[in-house]
This record gives sequence, structure tokens and C-alpha cells, in this order.
Amino acid sequence: MKRVVPALLLFIALAGLTAVIVDLLQLRLESGDVYPPYSSLRSDPLGTMVLFESLGRTRDLAVRRDYSTAGQMPDAVGTTYLHLSASPEDWRRIQPEEFNTIDRFVREGGRLVIALRGVPAEIVHIDRTISEAEKNAEKEKQRKAEEQAAVKLVSAEERWGFQTQLVNLKQEEESNYIPAVVQNVSTMTMPATLQWYSGIVLTNLHSEWKPVYARDGQPVIAERQFGKGAVVLATDSFFLSNEAMAEARHPELLVWMIGSGSTVFFDEAHLGIVDRINIASLIYRYRLHWLVASFVLLVGLFVWKNSSSLAPVLPEIRQPSFVMGKESGEGFVNLLRRNIYRRELSKVCFSEWGRSAGIRVDNRRRAEADAAMTAAATANLKEDEIVGLYRTITEILRKRQA
Repeated sequence: MKRVVPALLLFIALAGLTAVIVDLLQLRLESGDVYPPYSSLRSDPLGTMVLFESLGRTRDLAVRRDYSTAGQMPDAVGTTYLHLSASPEDWRRIQPEEFNTIDRFVREGGRLVIALRGVPAEIVHIDRTISEAEKNAEKEKQRKAEEQAAVKLVSAEERWGFQTQLVNLKQEEESNYIPAVVQNVSTMTMPATLQWYSGIVLTNLHSEWKPVYARDGQPVIAERQFGKGAVVLATDSFFLSNEAMAEARHPELLVWMIGSGSTVFFDEAHLGIVDRINIASLIYRYRLHWLVASFVLLVGLFVWKNSSSLAPVLPEIRQPSFVMGKESGEGFVNLLRRNIYRRELSKVCFSEWGRSAGIRVDNRRRAEADAAMTAAATANLKEDEIVGLYRTITEILRKRQA
């Protein structure tokens, strides 16, 4: 019973610690701050979970997340693909196969929405001494750029006929920027103005692009038809965020941007959230949590069983509380075996006898025993002959004095 109580307390403590860790992880996942900005898995102001769940509650509209890294696009017919918080540089240098897949998706009837990551102003770098590590990093970056240049890449800007330019927003304080006001320049029924938090504008648009919103005459949202589908470009992603859904919601703009498709995909792969098949993901996907917990419980019971018997021990098979020892004679024999060679045993015994009991033996018998011992030492006796020598000396010593 004394061994069971500590084990039970340890098990309760481990269970409580596990519950606390799981609860903390659950809170982090629910808040979503572990995910990148504008991810549909993020529920704080920087995420787009509100838009994702709102579209999911719309009748006859299916909403999906794309975690794939295979470079494939979903079926084009009736599909809107949202690529949020995009970098303009990613669309300037793209693999030809990947661009052809995206272009085919659009021309076959898909609707591609590209919302760029908002940049309020150009970052000014202060002149300073460049460290050796920064120099090496810059050389490595230049080397990778040269390697990419050796590969034939294409530019979506050139293929689709658009360019981007950064026009700084006005700065109120050292770190606060004043959002620009953009006007509706289309004939569609949408808000007349919007607050725009990005300084990027679209320039050198092909004539087939149709500007929707513009900042001082420079488009910030535009649409172009390609075959049966269309591409929508927006230079900011804020109007799709959770914060915008709560404070500056524009349903007409969202309805137009989603289009008339029956399926909406949120691209999560380009944000770094990809689907990797492993044991943990399979357990989560098929809800095997209780199976894992049962396995852990069985392992714990197995360890407990081998450390302490679950059934009481019967009195007749209990181990004694003491350990059987050996007699002093057996210990002495073991000591002799470890420290004295067999061929020297008789000599050592005779020498020890001479220093102790030999003084009580008369000189004649002692001289005979000594002669027998000396003869045996020169003859190099074997083990059975040593026993005979022992008996001979014993007989000599037992003789009575004449």
C-alpha cells in the first residue's frame, strides 16, 4: 500500500500537468496568433477567419482551405481562389509550369483574387557600418539570385499586363500612417470610398483591365477577364481581415470579389501552412485521440505491473526478510581459493602450522615433517599428490614420542 500511494499521486500530477498543457495549446490555437497574418485559421484582428466562416454559412457555397504544395489548382468551373497577403515579388519571378497552371485555371472559368500585403511606405535604411555576417548574407542572397536567373522564369506582371508602384502614405507620427481614401471609379453599386492602408498602386495596366477603386487616379483594385474566368488585383488585404469585418465591413465589395462561384478556396500554402502527412496529422484527422490515450494508459499499467504486483502476494510464497549466508569455514575456503595457488597450498599451511602449533611438537616429528615437505617442494607435486602429502605429514605428527 505504501508503494501504491506515491505512484497514484504521481499519476494524478502528470494527468493535471498534461491537462494544463493541452488547455494552453488549445487557447493558442483558438486565438490563432500562431498562424501568419491574413490566414483563415487566425481569429484575432490580423486573420481572415471571420470571412471564412461567414462564407461557410452561406447557403449553396462551399468553402475550403488549400494546404497543397504540389502546384496544382482546383477545378476551375465555379471556383474562386483567394490568394491573400501576397508579395509582388512572388509574381515577378515564377516557374513557367506554375504560371501555366494558374493561367489555365483562370481561362477555364476560375476566378483568381490576388490581394497584396499592405506596405504603407518605403523603408529608409540609415547608413551604418555593415558587419561581416551581413556581407556574407548579402553574397549568399546574390548567389541565389544568380542561380534563379539561370533558370528561365516568367513574370505574371508581363504576361497579364500590370505593374506595381509604392506611393508612400502620409505619416502622422513617427510610426503611424494615415490611410488613404480611394474612390469607386466603376459603375458598380459599391461604397463610394474606402480607407486604404497600403501605399502600393497599380501602374501600366493593359487596356483590358477595368479599374474598380483608385487613389488619386491610380488604381488599387482592378479586374481583367481571361477566357471564361477573371483575375482580380487588390493592393491591400486589410478590407478582408477580421478587424475590417468588425469595424469597416463592405458586403457589396465582398460579394463582387467572391463572384458567382459555388466554391471558395483560401490559399494557406503560400503563407507557410502546408499539409504534411505524419502520424500526428492522421490522428487529428481521424479523431484517434482516445486511442492514443488508451495506449498510454496500457503502457502505464504495464510499467506498474512490472514494478509492483497488482495482486497481493500469498504468505507461503513471500520472500523472507533476511538473506541466507554461509558458515565461517566456507568463507575461509573461498578466501583461500581467491588468494593462494593450489601448488603452494601445502607449503603455506605447513608454514602457518610451524608458527602456531609447531612449538608443541617434539623435534624428531617436526624434522620428519619438514623433510617430507622439502621433498614435496622439489618434486613439484600434482593436486592428488598434494592430498597424499597432507596425509603423510598428518600421520607423522600423530606418532607418539618413543
